[in-house]
Amino acid sequence: MLYAPLLSSLIDTGCGILAKRLVNPLGSSCPRIRAALAVSICSPVISGTSDCSSRTLLSGESLPHQLNDIFYLTSATKLITTIAALQAIDDAHLSLDSPETISQFAPELVNKPILSPDGATLTPPTNRITLRQLLSHTSGLAYHFLHPYLSAWLEKNQEPCYNLPSPGSVSGRNKPLQPGHRRPVEEAFAYPLIFEPGTSWSYGPNLDWTGRILERATNTTLGQHVQERICKPIGITAQDAQFYPVEGDEPRSRMVDLNPSDPAGLGLAVVGGTMDTNRRSEGDFGGHGMFMSAEGYIKVLRSLLANDGKLLRKETMEEMFRDLIGAEGEENARGCLIVLLESSTWLGRRGSRLDMGWAGC
Repeated sequence: MLYAPLLSSLIDTGCGILAKRLVNPLGSSCPRIRAALAVSICSPVISGTSDCSSRTLLSGESLPHQLNDIFYLTSATKLITTIAALQAIDDAHLSLDSPETISQFAPELVNKPILSPDGATLTPPTNRITLRQLLSHTSGLAYHFLHPYLSAWLEKNQEPCYNLPSPGSVSGRNKPLQPGHRRPVEEAFAYPLIFEPGTSWSYGPNLDWTGRILERATNTTLGQHVQERICKPIGITAQDAQFYPVEGDEPRSRMVDLNPSDPAGLGLAVVGGTMDTNRRSEGDFGGHGMFMSAEGYIKVLRSLLANDGKLLRKETMEEMFRDLIGAEGEENARGCLIVLLESSTWLGRRGSRLDMGWAGC
């Protein structure tokens, strides 16, 4: 799901037409969820339950979904990390366009080589990566599972972060993770770029790197920043927004992803039964690692839609949803999404206009 186009279409028109704009992408199979979501974002008070679906506890007991159930956000984490990074820019901890920000806080990205489409050669980049490029997915970083030649390179050279079937791979699966081996962002995403920074678009671990840059610049964890600067101002409790692993008996009792099919609470119901991203991750991954209650995430969306100044300056909000990728980037974005749409583990819809701002994907 692309959050930037959805939210940017609402910024100028307000929440009054939210049901008309927001409900359609959600499909028509469950009108109770669609109506509840629209009302919840527009209403100053979030409350209630949904009786159209249920979740299964570790014990096997089934319970109706509640608005305070805690879900694995997967890539919806990117929006949270984007907000955090823009706050750090407003605080003058980071620079949006200076390559020196990357040199200082992510030296691993400096002069990262570019892998040729045939997977045969690595060449040094001409351009330097900036934070703007990371926030808009135009840095050259990419997820290996969207690019067969990158997957093939990884199979030969290093262990990928994700235990996913790789398109075009020889073995059809990635190398197994050794027991107890977990990796931080800089190790998990150490592989090459796939294009010259700033010249195209590809969905990738840009927001994971962004979160790591924020941590190094502010001397705090991404999770701590999210708690202080995002959750507290809009009334999300600490237990309702956590990076993996979710801790505390009470919030764990509300986890949708803690069930007999996923006793470790990894989020397999969302990403599919073979993807063990969280088991492999060490630290707070800004591209995929957060768990949050449904009502908590709605509060984030509501604050952005209202442009109420609680999370970002109004000027930053206006810039946040500007289209940044251009025609070539849009074409490449469509190509990446087609791979997702044709995979049995992803859902989506063809035919809609595509753009990408800083809100992530």
